[in-house]
Amino acid sequence: MDTLHNAVIETQCLRRTFGDKIALDGVDMRVERGEIFGYLGPNGAGKTTTIRVLLGLIRPTSGQAWVLGHDVTGNEPGVKAKIGVVLENHGLYERLSAWDNLDYYGRIFHLPGAVLSGRIEALLYQVGLWDEKDNKVGTFSKGMKQRLALARALLHEAEILFLDEPTSGLDPETTIMIRQLILDLAHDGGRTIFLNSHNLDEVERVCSRVAILNQGRIQAMDTVENLQCQFSSPMVEVVVRNAVQAERAHAILSVLPFVTGCHCEGSHVTVHLREKNAASHILDTLVKESIPIEEMRTVNHTLEEIYLSIVHATEEEHG
Repeated sequence: MDTLHNAVIETQCLRRTFGDKIALDGVDMRVERGEIFGYLGPNGAGKTTTIRVLLGLIRPTSGQAWVLGHDVTGNEPGVKAKIGVVLENHGLYERLSAWDNLDYYGRIFHLPGAVLSGRIEALLYQVGLWDEKDNKVGTFSKGMKQRLALARALLHEAEILFLDEPTSGLDPETTIMIRQLILDLAHDGGRTIFLNSHNLDEVERVCSRVAILNQGRIQAMDTVENLQCQFSSPMVEVVVRNAVQAERAHAILSVLPFVTGCHCEGSHVTVHLREKNAASHILDTLVKESIPIEEMRTVNHTLEEIYLSIVHATEEEHG
């Protein structure tokens, strides 16, 4: 193992083309052990191509990628045995029971019989499917199949999990259950989760860091909190006594030089600022104008807002 590459996943100048089409255009990325890493981007951004390269399914055109310190072009079976994958197409055998599905895949990983039985039992309990162990997977709901696919990915005690849209189309109860499983696997089990999802609210809730990919390049990569600081203008929301006072506040605040935008709805006034420390001036101004303030708070842009801003800016830049 190369000591220069101790990250669980790392890429340098990763590039992949398909004929004249550039799918990946110099992707630099580093994922640390135990992280839940969100990989975001619109359809066609290059997310699936990245995963296929990291899994050793296709070779990069140029650049390098390492998983668990090993070059992905080496096609080493020992590395693949430490990786679990849950794709949107679950790949389960619907004519087999839940137990038999896991037993089949466990045998592929050459797990001894006693060890395999113990793991199957523990995982079926963990994903809430123990009572369904003898039922054919073809009778399962989409959420049940997704939970079983997650159990299969964990069967060989994988160190890294690649999850592709793990909660897409699921009911809220199952979504919450899978989300908690992901958190538990990373925080308690020490596993690294590489999460590809269009559910930005979910990503914001569970991911320690995110990367936003578009046009084959990573446009931003950091914690959600840091992205909010980097790509969002400061914003405060002021609640006054009534709608009349809100209109007064709007008229006063909207002409201030450090205010870039202002709108009101009912008794709420939202103010966009040029810089964060201007918030105190908002308070001083309203107090001087004798406008009764009931509440004032800083408002953070959501990951969805940041994501859309970055994606739209990239697309405008590329015409």
